Amino acid sequence: MHPPSYEQHLQAVRERFALGQCYPMALALHEATGWKIGCLVATWKHTAQSENTIRSIAHAYAIAPDGTVLDALGPSTRSELIDRYFRSTHRHVCSAWEETFDDEMQYRDFLLREFVGGDPTPGNREEFDGMMLPLLENAREAVAELGLAPNPALTCG
Repeated sequence: MHPPSYEQHLQAVRERFALGQCYPMALALHEATGWKIGCLVATWKHTAQSENTIRSIAHAYAIAPDGTVLDALGPSTRSELIDRYFRSTHRHVCSAWEETFDDEMQYRDFLLREFVGGDPTPGNREEFDGMMLPLLENAREAVAELGLAPNPALTCG
């Protein structure tokens, strides 16, 4: 068993990539497993009475061939994922859905459209890649450190 400080470190890594840097983690898991990438997307309001709706990506993850989802917290069901990210008292979810991507370029273009707006261009792809690459390197290290993949029994191939 690892000393408590190591366990605290692993918990901090899990939280970092489950609650804020899930986008590069989903890509790192995709690279390690070959699985599809999924994103929970929602439109929501601050309260049910709010006039304005906000569209955002609630979470990104990898999808195993059996439908299980994998993120920095480990494997879970879609139902567990929805509970974790949508059962909140500080947001009123108007609608929610899952977007899935077979490859990295589809996923990156989706993220660009969500964050930049409009169609991805070479200029904003380059800017996005410059921002994403260091985060992706950290996510790759976290995948290995957390023992998330590859799991030969679960990976495609």
